[in-house]
Parts: sequence; C-alpha cells; structure tokens
Amino acid sequence: MKIPAFLKKQTITQAALIIAVISFISKFFGFFREVLVAKYFGATGQTDAFLVALIIPSMILGLFSSGFNTLIIPFYLEKKAQSMEAARRFVNSAFTVWGTLFLILSILIFIFAPSFVRVIAYGFKGETFHLAVTLTRYLLI
Repeated sequence: MKIPAFLKKQTITQAALIIAVISFISKFFGFFREVLVAKYFGATGQTDAFLVALIIPSMILGLFSSGFNTLIIPFYLEKKAQSMEAARRFVNSAFTVWGTLFLILSILIFIFAPSFVRVIAYGFKGETFHLAVTLTRYLLI
C-alpha cells in the first residue's frame, strides 16, 4: 500500500491542518450520531443513561489527548532536531507514561463509576442510574 505524499512529510502547519480537518469530520459524525439516536430512540431514560455514559469516557480521553498533543509536538520537534533516535525514544517514553496514566485513571473510573455518574447526572435515580453506571463501565473498556 502506497502512502500519499501529503502524509509522508509535512510541516507543523500542514500536520495541524490535517488534525483540524479530521477533528472537524469527527465532530460532524458525532452530531450525526446524536441525530440518529434522537430519531430512533427519542428522549427516554435509557437514552439519557447512554448519553451520560458516553460523556464520562469521552471527557477523560479528551483531557488526556488534548494535553498530550499540546505537550508532545514541541518536545518531539526539539528531539527530532537532535536525532531521529532521540525523537523515537521520546515518543516511546511519552506513550508509555501516557498509557500507564490513562490505564490507572480508567481503572479508577471503572471502580468509582457510580460517583462519576452522580456528578455528571445529578438527578438520575433507580434503573436509569444503574444503567448509566453499567454503560459507563462498558464504554470505558
């Protein structure tokens, strides 16, 4: 499989533009998903539980990925100016640290899912609350 020329080597501006376009497309598909959920399932307790369960893992992943992207690019470029080997070691170390922290945080959220659901969906009770907790745990995995 041949890699397109614009993906092989680009400037920071070009890479940022590619990421921005992909993010925009992702938001569009997210909106489309919401429209389909509303159309086919309506506004029920089950739909609310699903949406709350979707918020918690998405929020945590968003926090981690935004911070990670903001931090890694400048340091990567600095290391790459030194040598490709230094850049590779930096990226491997950064992913190892990030992955470990993300795994620990995911385990904590899995364990304390009821508390997170209470914070996000204060008024949930009974069946809807338990469904939101269960879905949060499934979506977190």
